[in-house]
Amino acid sequence: MHKHLFASLAGLLFALSTTRYAMAQPQDAFETSYETIYSIDQTGETDVLQKVKITNKVNSVIATSYSITVKQIHIYDVRGKDSDGDVDLDVKETDAGTSINARFNNPAVGEGRAKTIEIGYKTKDIATKVGEIWNVHVPFALAQEGVGDYKSTLNIPLTFGPEIYISPRPITKETKAGYVAYDFNRAGVSASFGTHQTMNFKLQYSLKNTKALPVLQEIALPHDIQSRQQIIYKELSPQPRNIRVDKDGNILAAYEVRPKEQINVSLTGSAQIYSMQIRPEFGGSISDIPKDLVGLYTKSDKFWEVDSRDIQLKAKELYNSNMTVAQNAQSIYGFITTNLSYDFELAKKDYVERSGAISALTTDTPKACMEFTDLFIALARAMKIPAREINGYAFAKESANEPLSISLKGGDFLHSWPEYFDPVFGWVAIDPTWGATSKTDYFTKLDTNHIAFVTKGIDSEYPTPAGTYKVSGSERQVEVGFAQTDTPKNEEITLYETINWNPIAILKRETEALAVNKGNVTIYDINSTKSKLPPYATQSIYIDKNDKVIKYKDFNGETKTQRVDIVPNVQRTKVKANFVFVAFSLMLGLCTISYLLVIQPKYRKRLPHLLRYLLEALGQLHSRRWK
Repeated sequence: MHKHLFASLAGLLFALSTTRYAMAQPQDAFETSYETIYSIDQTGETDVLQKVKITNKVNSVIATSYSITVKQIHIYDVRGKDSDGDVDLDVKETDAGTSINARFNNPAVGEGRAKTIEIGYKTKDIATKVGEIWNVHVPFALAQEGVGDYKSTLNIPLTFGPEIYISPRPITKETKAGYVAYDFNRAGVSASFGTHQTMNFKLQYSLKNTKALPVLQEIALPHDIQSRQQIIYKELSPQPRNIRVDKDGNILAAYEVRPKEQINVSLTGSAQIYSMQIRPEFGGSISDIPKDLVGLYTKSDKFWEVDSRDIQLKAKELYNSNMTVAQNAQSIYGFITTNLSYDFELAKKDYVERSGAISALTTDTPKACMEFTDLFIALARAMKIPAREINGYAFAKESANEPLSISLKGGDFLHSWPEYFDPVFGWVAIDPTWGATSKTDYFTKLDTNHIAFVTKGIDSEYPTPAGTYKVSGSERQVEVGFAQTDTPKNEEITLYETINWNPIAILKRETEALAVNKGNVTIYDINSTKSKLPPYATQSIYIDKNDKVIKYKDFNGETKTQRVDIVPNVQRTKVKANFVFVAFSLMLGLCTISYLLVIQPKYRKRLPHLLRYLLEALGQLHSRRWK
C-alpha cells in the first residue's frame, strides 16, 4: 500500500498580549507558508525538513509554539530549530500518529512580524523498492485556512534510475551532484524510477469434461500489451491442440478433453511491465477515433449498460466537446473516484458478486473494483470513447489503499481495471479503484505493479482470467512474485514443409510453409501479414523459393530478418502418400458413378451411399493434413 504522510497544522498555541484590543481568531491572526524538502538517500531513507513561516496579521495575538501530527508512517530522529537555535520539542506517540510540539525561543511580536521554525525527521516509508522499481510517495498536506504559499522539493538519487513517471509535473527539474531535484508548488507527489518491472508467474488451469463426448476447452494465457507489458513464456505443459488470438489480443489455447477426463495445465513465465505517463490536454479528439474501434468498443453489454437512461444522462453531464478524449475520460475518472467508495470487507468473502455499471451509479453501497471498472466503461462508451476491461494481478503492499477485490475460491485474489482509447496515446490503462482508495493519481499513469491476464472488450464475460479455471475450491492457481533478473528472450521461427494450394503463389514462385514460433516471446507482422504469433502457435506463410528469408517485428516494433530452411516433415511425407491414394480413389469413384448413372440407370438409387463414401474419403484427406 502506498503509505501517505499526512502532516497537518494540528494547533497553534497562543498567548494574549496585554493590549486593549479584542482577541482575533487564530485563522485570522496568522498567515503561514510552507517549504518541505524530501531528501532520499540510496537506501530509500528519507530526511524530511519542513520550514514553516508564521506571520502575524494582528498585534493582539502572539504565536508561542507550533505543533504538527504525522500520521500513518513511522518517524524517528526528530529535530527542531528557529532563528535563535534549537527549540524544545515534545514528541508523543498517540493513536492518531506522532505529535510534535515545538516552543519558540523568542516569539515574534507585532503585526507583520514573522517567525520561521524548522521541524525535521527521518522515515523509511516514503520511498520503497518493489522488485527493480523505486516508488516514491510524498505527503498530501491537509488544507489549512490562512496558508499562504506551499513549496516542496524532492531530491532523488541518480542511482534510482530514469524517471518512469512523476505526478504532478514539477515546475523545475535540475540535475545536481549525485541527485535530481524536483520542485513543486503543491503537496502530494507520486513518482516511480527505473526502467521496467519484471514479475515471475506460475499459473494453473484445471479443465474437466463431465460429458459423454470429447469437448474443446479454451484457456486464456497472459498476452503482450504494446508499450505496457511483454510476456516471456518459460514452459507450458501440456501443450495445447492449437492457439488462436482473438480481436482483443487475448491468447487462447485449446485443449481436447476426453469424456470424464481432467487436464491440469501449468504455465510458468515472466512479465516485463512498463509505464507510460500522459498529459490529457495533449490528447486527440473523439472525431479522430477509428470508426472500427468505435463500432467494436462502444456497444452496450451485460454489466456495461450503455443504453441506460441514467448512464446516458450522467455521460452527457460529464462530457465537454471542447476537451480531448483523455480529458473527458479524466472527468469520468474524477467522478468515480469522488463518488464511489470501496468495500474493504470484500477480502473476507468467499465470492464477490458482480453488479454492473447501473448498480454502481445508482446505489450508495460500497463497491468492488469490478463496479469501478464497469461504471467507467459504460460512461466512456456512452461518450463514444472506446473502453475495455482488464483482469489481472496487481501487487499491493497493503490492501487498505490498493485492494484486490476479485475474490476466488482457493485464496486467489485478482484485480480489475479499465482502459480507454485516445487517438494520440492509443489504449491507456487506468485504475479508478486504487485512485479512490489511495488518493494517488492512477489516471495519467499506471504503476508497474499491474500484470494483465485478459482483456475484455468484445464480451464483458469472456475470456476469463487465470485463477478462474478451478475444479475444486481449495486449489490455488495464481502465484506472482518479483524477479531479480530478466529472463532472456528467444525469437525463433521454424518453417515446416506443407502443400501449396494457392495457384497465385505458385505463379509468383512462392512456396507455402507452416511457421511455428519455437521461441518464448510473441512475434509480429511475419512477412508483412499484420499477424501476431505467440509461442507454440502456428501460421501459414508464403516465401520466395530462391530467397528463404522471413521478416518480422519484435515487441518494440523493430523489424528483424531470419534466414530459414524449410524442414521436411515425416508426417508430411505420409500425407503426400495418402493424398495420392485418396485422390486416385476419388477419381475412380467419380468414374464409377458416371458409368452407373449413364450406362446402368438401375443403380441410381444407390447414389446417396456412393456420395457418402466420397465425403468420408474427403474427410479422411482433410483430417490427415498436418497441423
